Amino acid sequence: MRSEGDIDQFMQNYVLSLIESLEKDGFDRREGGGLGRVLIGKDGSIHKCTSGRHRFYTSRILGIKPIPVRVAGVHEDWYREHVGNRIHLGKLKDALAQVQKKYA
Repeated sequence: MRSEGDIDQFMQNYVLSLIESLEKDGFDRREGGGLGRVLIGKDGSIHKCTSGRHRFYTSRILGIKPIPVRVAGVHEDWYREHVGNRIHLGKLKDALAQVQKKYA
């Protein structure tokens, strides 16, 4: 965007319709190409990555819950603290469920 007019057009043509859609229908996985991806940080915080940012952050501002996401990766230190040094899918699933409860 290179001008105030570009910003205004973006807000009118995209952002306002996105807000209206989210308020009316909630977070629809079919809109905008599926799930957004997140990373789990060292402290268990969620960090948005790749596509879907507009829907993700607008949903959070509007208080829409839950916001479906796909975990794309976890911080190595977080993994070791909550799962251990080996691959253990059951422990990982339980640890991710705790992160989900924190943000639910």
